[in-house]
Amino acid sequence: MFKKTLLLLGVMSFASSAMAMELTNPFYVPAKGQVASTTSYNYGKESLNIRDTGIAKGYFQTLKEDLSFGLTDNWSLDGSISNTWTKETFRSQTDRDDMNVDWKIGTTYNVLSDSKAKLQVSAAYGQSDLSSFGPDRSYKANGAGTPFGNDGTYKYVQGQVKGGYDLGMLMPYAAANIEAPVFQSSDGNNQLKYGAEAGAYKLICNKLSLDGNLRYDYDKEYKVNLYTVNAEVGYYFTPKWVGSVYGSYVLDGNAKERTDIHGNIIGLRLRTAF
Repeated sequence: MFKKTLLLLGVMSFASSAMAMELTNPFYVPAKGQVASTTSYNYGKESLNIRDTGIAKGYFQTLKEDLSFGLTDNWSLDGSISNTWTKETFRSQTDRDDMNVDWKIGTTYNVLSDSKAKLQVSAAYGQSDLSSFGPDRSYKANGAGTPFGNDGTYKYVQGQVKGGYDLGMLMPYAAANIEAPVFQSSDGNNQLKYGAEAGAYKLICNKLSLDGNLRYDYDKEYKVNLYTVNAEVGYYFTPKWVGSVYGSYVLDGNAKERTDIHGNIIGLRLRTAF
C-alpha cells in the first residue's frame, strides 16, 4: 500500500511538472524560481497605400528575447528586448535603419490556472525607438514620409486580460488589451491603443502545439483599424525545449489619410525553461 501511494504521488508530480512546462500554452508562466526564455526572429513586409500621395513599402527583420522569472507558481516578472532592421521606400526614396531597440518590463499573474477555466492579467511599461510600421503592427515613431509619426522615443504602459476554458480537445481563449502613451510631447503620439483577439490552442500527444487567433487593433492617434490572423505551430524536442514557426497576415487594414494597409510576417521561435 505504501509503495502504491508513493507511485501515485510520483505520477501526480510528473503530471503537474509536465503541465507546468507546457511552454506554448497561452496561459503559461514559469514555476517559482524558474526562468523561461523565448527567442524570436521574424521577417515581415508591409505596404501602406496612401491614396492621395502614393505607396509606402517597408521590410523589416526583428530579433527579440523574452525572459520571465517565476515569483510564485502563478506570478512572474517579465522583460523583453528587441532590435528591428528596417528598409523603407516612398516616392523613389529608400531609407534604412539598423538600430531600432525596444524594451519592456512587466508582470503576469494567473488568477485562475488550476481548473479548466483560465484567467490571466498582465501589465508592463515599455519604450520603443522603432522608426516604422513595425513587427507588432503599430505606428510608434516616424515612418519614411508616411502620414504617421512620433518624435523621439515612444513610451507607454499597457495592460491585458486573457481568459480561456480547457475543453479537453482544445482550449478556446480571448484577450483584450489597452496601451496608453506616457511622457510624450504635446504634439507626439498621445492617444490610446486598443486590441482584442479570439483563438484556440491545442497540444497533441505532448509533442505538437497548435495556436491560432484572429486579432483586431485600433490606434486612436492615427485612426488605424487592423484585422490580422495569426498562427503558430510548435514542436517539443523535450518538455523544456520547443521550436516553432509562426506567421501573421493582415486580412484588412485602414488608417487616416485614406490609407490601406497590407502585410505579412513569418518567423521562428525557440522556447526553454530552467
